[in-house]
Amino acid sequence: MDNPTVPFSDTTQFRPTDVASTIFDGEADELQPSTYTTTLSPSLLSDLKRFADEPGGTELLPVLAACVRHARPLALHLQHGRNVLRLSVFPRDQLFHCPENLCALPSFELARLRLVHVEPEALLAPFAPDGSRSSSLNFGALAPLLWLLALNGARSELLPEIAGTVRYRLAPGVATRGLPIEKCDMPLLQHLQGSPASLEELSSWTVLQPSRVRRLLNALYLQSGLIISRAFTVPPRDPAIDRPRH
Repeated sequence: MDNPTVPFSDTTQFRPTDVASTIFDGEADELQPSTYTTTLSPSLLSDLKRFADEPGGTELLPVLAACVRHARPLALHLQHGRNVLRLSVFPRDQLFHCPENLCALPSFELARLRLVHVEPEALLAPFAPDGSRSSSLNFGALAPLLWLLALNGARSELLPEIAGTVRYRLAPGVATRGLPIEKCDMPLLQHLQGSPASLEELSSWTVLQPSRVRRLLNALYLQSGLIISRAFTVPPRDPAIDRPRH
């Protein structure tokens, strides 16, 4: 069942700690209270707060990127129409759980998803250390969801981690099997297997819109599929420094 609608706020709420949490143990329909303490690491919290004051609220994609970078499970509460969905993300296991099948949503609904609350995920990870399943919940593969949200979500600009004066190349051996790649995107992905290219070069080479190119780069970054070369410029020297002294 979906949670009731919560009012919009100017900024997304980030909960650093949750002392009295609830975890799933055994049956999916049986909730058992626990004193299991969950805490956002200071580095992850600092990373998330970079986006907390964005106009119109925090975008979902940068927060998902931070979740994947730090490999920490998060519970993301998403405004979906009149309801709020809880998206549980387990980056180490490359899995997610949500009561709604987000991968089946049409693109216009993915674009309308809004992040309203972030907290540490107190659900048990879907797999125990020995590899056995520790929950009877149904989990989905995270990689296709990240791909769809990058291509169809609200954000059309480059993620800050891959923006700037950089050149991009597809990482060798990146796993693309199982991703919902559209046929129109394949030529650009194949082109990225060659020499590194800047965003401007890629946009001039392909027939895709520049926003689509940016979205594809975001999608590849979330799959750990980009090699990024940054160009560093050396500031000009002050002629006074080189002037000979008498």
